Amino acid sequence: MISLKFSFDDLAAVRALIAPEVYQNALNATVKRLSDQVATVISREVRANYPLKQSDINKVLRRGFKATGAMPERILSYYAARVSLRHFASKASPKIKTARGVRYGVKVKIRKSAPLKIKRTAFKGKSRAGDIDGGGAEQIFARIDQNNSASKLKKLTGPSASQMVRGKHVIAAVDKFLEENRDRILQQNIYHFLQKHRGVR
Repeated sequence: MISLKFSFDDLAAVRALIAPEVYQNALNATVKRLSDQVATVISREVRANYPLKQSDINKVLRRGFKATGAMPERILSYYAARVSLRHFASKASPKIKTARGVRYGVKVKIRKSAPLKIKRTAFKGKSRAGDIDGGGAEQIFARIDQNNSASKLKKLTGPSASQMVRGKHVIAAVDKFLEENRDRILQQNIYHFLQKHRGVR
């Protein structure tokens, strides 16, 4: 979970100059808009480092808003469940020689900058239709007991979304975005609600 708490320049002075409802409406709108844009920044930074799609990240994101107190708070929650390894696997299936003959392993790359690695004991197969992450789609599996061909299967996973969004490069990008945009967006919203308050809009 990421809790976005904002600070603005000269906020007390701004509050003293405008009507209370204009101030609060502008502040609420600013926090909501900034948090939506922060979610976009997070998605972009994660996708720059991991081979995921925007839809993959949006599926694990939930947004919450608290308007109580002097400063509203927006919460971006990313589910901690690990992402299926299928998102990190290449289409190619390398041939692996085993005591039982030739098998097909799986090549995976967790980070875009990392080399492909062969998981010799893994294989591809379709999951059950009710699977939350890609039900009925191709997944990566391995047997729990590699020495027992009748052993149960487990679906292999990569890092969780909550791990990926907490990367140092992600936090740095969010901080930079807020520093460059928070006061500008607040000014735009103050002007908008002032006009609305005066009946111009």
